[in-house]
Amino acid sequence: MPDRAMLTLRYASDDIFLKLIPRLAAEAIRSSGLSSRLSGGEYRVAVDWFGRSFYYTLKSGGELVAAEGATIAPALRISMNDGEKVKITLDERVLFGTVMPGAIMEVIVLSGRDRELAGTEFTLVMEVSGSRYSYRVKDGKDISAGSDDIDAPMMRVILDRGELERMISIDNIDILFASRAFLSRARYDALKLLKGTLVTKIAAGGTESTITLVLNGGAEPFAEFGFSADDFRAVMSGAKDPVSLFMGGAMKIKGDMGFAMAVRPLFVQS
Repeated sequence: MPDRAMLTLRYASDDIFLKLIPRLAAEAIRSSGLSSRLSGGEYRVAVDWFGRSFYYTLKSGGELVAAEGATIAPALRISMNDGEKVKITLDERVLFGTVMPGAIMEVIVLSGRDRELAGTEFTLVMEVSGSRYSYRVKDGKDISAGSDDIDAPMMRVILDRGELERMISIDNIDILFASRAFLSRARYDALKLLKGTLVTKIAAGGTESTITLVLNGGAEPFAEFGFSADDFRAVMSGAKDPVSLFMGGAMKIKGDMGFAMAVRPLFVQS
């Protein structure tokens, strides 16, 4: 069997940042349908590369323009200046206002759940260190996002910015992706009947992240779940059942046991 034929490509840094990356990004935007969700504004991405700066302007309709130089307050900044670590700074408003709504709808449509969610309206508020981002998903196909609050949404997710940063770290990024697929008709029907507060504590790498879920505006009853990050990831992906984890001692439950059992359908793959 012949040896693998390896291609060696050499690019000048200007060609990489001003030609290759824009072309690849433009194709990804076009093929993903992201351009249709980018209306009414511009988004800038900055790249700092060992003393040189480049920025990309994504305009309404999906047009992408590349230039060299500094830019102020980009939505995303990627910096590599010390030769070892890449620093990424992301505008939280872009994450929750553009990226998250698009990711939610992509999962719903690709899974075919938009049909089973006809006639429903799911409301969600994300609270990150006091900043609020609200979502309404109607009929499984229309999503609206805003920065206003919703009175007693079906689900209110509360966490601080440090918890969010740990959630989107390299080691835990798949947890965030798994949670995109939360919405299904079975979970929606179960959630409608629930009222109370669930606190999840996720342990990883010697740290513990706390995420609070307030269901339909209820402060009580109250329950607390304790997982390892691996077990939480497995529960969110449907690979493990929380009851089995609890019975095996891998998951800790405090508070109202009746409520803790009632929320099980939210963590079971459907």
